[in-house]
Amino acid sequence: MVAIPEIIIRPQPSGLEAVRDFTDAASAFGLRLSGMAVADDQIHRVPDGEARGKNTSGWYVLSELDGILYGSFGSWKAGRGQQVWCSRDSYSLTVSEKQSLRAARERQAAEIEARRVEAAAQAEQDIAAADVAVSHPYLVAKQVGAHGVLLDGDKLLIPIVDGSGQVISHQTIGPDGEKRFLAGGRKKGGFFMLGRPSGVIYVAEGYSTAASVYEATGQCAVCAFDAGNLAPVVEGLRAAWPRAEIVVAADNDESGAGLDGARRAKPDYIVMPDEVGDDWNDVWCREGREAVLRGAQARLVRVMASGFRAADMQSVPPRRWLYGKHLIRGYVSATVSPGGVGKTTLELTEAIALATGRDLLGEPVRERVRVWHYNLEDPRDELLRRAWAICEQFGIDPSELEGWLYLDSGRDCKMIVAEPVDGVVTPTVAAEQVIEQMQRLDIGLLQVDPLVKAHYAEENDNKQIDAVLDVFADVAKRCDAAIDLVHHTRKPPSGFVAVAGDINTARGAGALAGAVRSARTITPMSDKEAEGFGILPARRSWYVRVDDAKGNMSAPSSDATWFERHSVELAQGDWVGVLAPWSPPDPFDELGAVSGRKVLTDIERGLPDGQRYILQNKRGTARWAGDLLIDEGVSEASAKSILRTWISSGLLFEETYRNPERRRDEVGLFVDLSKMPTSFSGAFQEEMQP
Repeated sequence: MVAIPEIIIRPQPSGLEAVRDFTDAASAFGLRLSGMAVADDQIHRVPDGEARGKNTSGWYVLSELDGILYGSFGSWKAGRGQQVWCSRDSYSLTVSEKQSLRAARERQAAEIEARRVEAAAQAEQDIAAADVAVSHPYLVAKQVGAHGVLLDGDKLLIPIVDGSGQVISHQTIGPDGEKRFLAGGRKKGGFFMLGRPSGVIYVAEGYSTAASVYEATGQCAVCAFDAGNLAPVVEGLRAAWPRAEIVVAADNDESGAGLDGARRAKPDYIVMPDEVGDDWNDVWCREGREAVLRGAQARLVRVMASGFRAADMQSVPPRRWLYGKHLIRGYVSATVSPGGVGKTTLELTEAIALATGRDLLGEPVRERVRVWHYNLEDPRDELLRRAWAICEQFGIDPSELEGWLYLDSGRDCKMIVAEPVDGVVTPTVAAEQVIEQMQRLDIGLLQVDPLVKAHYAEENDNKQIDAVLDVFADVAKRCDAAIDLVHHTRKPPSGFVAVAGDINTARGAGALAGAVRSARTITPMSDKEAEGFGILPARRSWYVRVDDAKGNMSAPSSDATWFERHSVELAQGDWVGVLAPWSPPDPFDELGAVSGRKVLTDIERGLPDGQRYILQNKRGTARWAGDLLIDEGVSEASAKSILRTWISSGLLFEETYRNPERRRDEVGLFVDLSKMPTSFSGAFQEEMQP
C-alpha cells in the first residue's frame, strides 16, 4: 500500500479562491505553474523549481465534487513525494461527504492506473514498430554506443521495464537531446538494463551515463532515468538479485540532487565524479575510459553525511500505526513472554481486532487490515478453537473474518525464513514465498509465534540474530506491513524475579531489543500485585499485564494494561480461554472525602506525644500511617497503595524532625497543605488552625 501523504487543509473559500489556494500551495511546494491551476480532473505536468534545466518533473491534478475542490500535487524528481489537498476543513465535512470524497479519490486513482495500462500497451506497440538503433546524433554527442536502444523516426527510443521484465513505458531522445517520457506511462521502479547482471550492478540516472559505465567496466549497468527513481529501482534490483553488489554511479549535481537520490537508494556503494556539475559521461567524454573505470572501481563507502534541507520535511509521511503504539507498517515489533500466560490468545485477539477493525481490548485500531497469524507450535484446529472462542466472547460473526484473517500452523508447513550458510545467516526460499503471499493477499500484519522456530540461526549469537531480524525487516518493508514476533523469556536463575517491561528478560541474544521498532512484555500477576489488588492467591494466575519494553522499565502496576482470563464454552463442548480488558480496583474507592480529610488531619497533627507518623509498616510500632486508613475501613493493601499515591503526588512528604520521646532526629510524615484536594482542602486547613 502507498504511504499516506500529508493532507493540507484550508478554510472554506469560494470556488475561485479555492483554485487560487491550491495554486499557492503547489507553488509553495516548488512547482512552477503558468497561471492558475485547472480543475479538470486531469494530470498536468509542470516544471519543478527544485529540478535543474527544462523539466516537467512536477505534476498536479485538481477536481471538483459537489462544490468541494480536492486534488494533489508533487514531483517525480529526487523522490520529493506528493501532498493531498482539500478546500474544506475535514472537521466540516459530513460523513457522507467524506465517503464521497474517498470514493472520488479512489476513482481518480483507478483512472490514472487505467491510463498507465493504456500507456504500457502503447509503449509495447511503439517498441515493436521501432528499428534497432545503430547510430544517432545523441549517441555521437555522448560518445557511447547503442546497447539495445531503438530508433523511432529521428528519435532514440529507450524501453522502460519493471522488475518482472514487463514493458511499462518508454523514453524518447531527440537529435537535440530533448528527452520525453510517454504520456500517462509509469516510470517509478522502471529501468533499462545494459548487459546482464553478474557480481556487480551499476545504476545511473540517464542512458549516456549508464552506457559510459557499462563500456568502461564491462559490468551490467542500469538506467533509472532520474535521481528520484534510483531508490525504487535499487529496491527492485535487490529483490531480483539479492547477492549482487549494487553501486550507484551518481551525478555530482550542484544542487546535490544526484547524491541525495543515491543516498535514498541505499546501495552497497556510491561512486561520484570529483568535479561539481559532472556526471560519468562528462568524465568519459573528457578523460576517456580509464578515468571512468578508476572512478567506478573506487567504491566510495555509502555511509556519508547528509546535509539538512527544510524542503525534505515536506515529503515526510506520518507514522502509520495500525494498533495502539505497538504495530506500525514497515517495521518489526516483538512481544516477549514466558510460556503459558496467554500470549497466543492475546495475539489472536489483536489479529481479530485488526481483521474486523474493532476495538476489542481498549487499544485503538487505526486501520482494518488483513492479518496472517502463523503459529509454529499449535495445530490449526487449536487456532480455530481460540478464534471461535474470541468471536463468542466479543459477539463477532465469524463470517466477518473471511478474506481478512489467515491462520496457519507450523505443524502443517514450517516457515524457516533464515538459516546460516557458511557461517553467514541468509534468507531462505521461504522468505520470498512469505513476501509473495503477503503482497498477493495485501496482508497488513504478520504474526510469527514463536520467533525461535522461524529460523535456524544460533539464538545466542548477536550477529546471527541481528541478521534474522534483518530478514523480517526486509519483509516488512517490501510488503509495507507490520510484523509482530512472539518471543519467549529466558529461564530465570534461582532467586531472579522478572521485571515487567524489561526487554532484557528475552531469551537469547540481546540484538533483538535493538532491532525491533517496538517491544512489549506479557507477565503474570505477581504475588505482591495480587495482594495489593485484593486478588485471592488462587485467582492470581487469571490476570496478566502488558508493558512497553522499549524505554519503559516496570511501569506502576496500576498503570499497566491488564487483562483477565475468561473461559468460553464452544457449541461442540470444548472450553477455551480468552482474554478481556481488566482494570485494577481503585484503592480510593474505599476512602471518602470525609475520611480522607480526617486521615490527613491526623497525620499532620502527629501523635499526642509529639512523635510523627511514619511511612513504613514496621513491626512493633504503632506509628504506621496506614493504620489510620485501616481504621476508616480501608484494606491494608489499599492503605499501602493510597500512601504511595500521596507520596508520589507530594501531598505527603518525609522530613527529619526531633523526636521528643526518643530525643533524637528521625524521619516522619508531613502534609503539604498547598497540594490538598480542593474538595476538602479548605475544611482541612480550618481544622489545622490552633
